[in-house]
Amino acid sequence: MERPPLSIVFTVFSHLTHSCQSIEHTAYVGFATVGAAAWWYMVAPDGPHLTYYQLSHHLQCITDPDNFRGVDCNIFHDPHPMTMALSVLVTIEMFNALNSLSENQSLFAMPPWTNVWLIAAITLSMTLHFVVLYVDILSV
Repeated sequence: MERPPLSIVFTVFSHLTHSCQSIEHTAYVGFATVGAAAWWYMVAPDGPHLTYYQLSHHLQCITDPDNFRGVDCNIFHDPHPMTMALSVLVTIEMFNALNSLSENQSLFAMPPWTNVWLIAAITLSMTLHFVVLYVDILSV
């Protein structure tokens, strides 16, 4: 309340700073989400341990069996990588919600418990996410 209100002509993209923040946010959320799915396919202990080529050319699995020797093409329909990607996306967005506490102060100056409703909403969102993951009738 110490600053005057923004001008009526102010838009979200009227300042370069806001535009760059939006682009950065979109980029790191996208890379983290896709990276989580790729991690399951390539690195996870219970994953298929595909190469980057196999992952990036997965549509050729049936038509090009030489490059997919030993790979069951049905692995590309497995729900585990999509679940990993969704969980990373939900977690990032819940942490990002904490950024909405203040536009120009850090979390040290304005800690999360100053907005109990936000903490409750984050808790409810994470609880619903876990319910969807672990209750069989709700998971698809």
